[in-house]
Amino acid sequence: MNWLHIIFVCEIYIILTLSANLVSGYTGLLSFANAAFYGISAYLTALIMKNYGLNYFFVLPIAMFFNVVVSLLITYFSTKLKNLYFIIATIAFQIIIFSVLYNWENVTGGSDGIPDIPKIEILGNTLNSTLDYTILGGIFMVLVMAFFLSFRKTPFIRLLECIRDHELETISLGKNIIYYKFVCISISSAFMAISGSLYAVYNNFIDAKSFTLDESILIVSMILIGGTGNVIGPIFGAVFFVLLPEIIRLFPIETSQGASIQMIIYGLIMILVVRFRPNGLFGKFRFQ
Repeated sequence: MNWLHIIFVCEIYIILTLSANLVSGYTGLLSFANAAFYGISAYLTALIMKNYGLNYFFVLPIAMFFNVVVSLLITYFSTKLKNLYFIIATIAFQIIIFSVLYNWENVTGGSDGIPDIPKIEILGNTLNSTLDYTILGGIFMVLVMAFFLSFRKTPFIRLLECIRDHELETISLGKNIIYYKFVCISISSAFMAISGSLYAVYNNFIDAKSFTLDESILIVSMILIGGTGNVIGPIFGAVFFVLLPEIIRLFPIETSQGASIQMIIYGLIMILVVRFRPNGLFGKFRFQ
């Protein structure tokens, strides 16, 4: 069992869940388009680094900015659609992005994906080992965690919570909720680009099958199990879902049965959480 690899995967998902929680936990918008932003940034990073030879640390801001531009569509959904209709719109967006990544063969490689993605270089040194990327991922994760820990204490977050719980009253106070939702969704999508870019350079290969609707459902499950509206909930959910398959592998179970048992355990956990902890294990906000 490669624990360094597992730690790196935890770091990727912690960044993703903290980013998704900013939208779901503080504005109450349950989005299933998270894997779309994850995938867009991974493909953009791979294409620019491979075709133009730019350094990773120049490409990362480009990927973050591009995610922000694309997130304008989700902002539009958030102002025009509510509750279930918003969820359906984000699912449609996720499916469209996956279809583009999977079928645009001239650019994305289609089902063959993009191989031979260049590695990260820092001061002339190429990062090759799992340890190198675990350390780099850990640095990014700590920075993202520090940002959200400090950001949640700002008046901006309290206003987002007001929009979540009392949107009409917020509008009556003269607040431009479109602007606040745009900033919130933009920050979320920008930070997701960190996970996507790290995933691309670490694996040296990407294909669209890593960024499906199932991946978005997994990210949403992480924040719902751990709980929304704070920092500890998404972190716990991410670590729990990454470690659970590894724990199951420790038991003497046939490989053919492992995946089925894993899904049964996931389902039971979801049922128990919904029944006894509808806010999630550490959550402050319950989706209606």
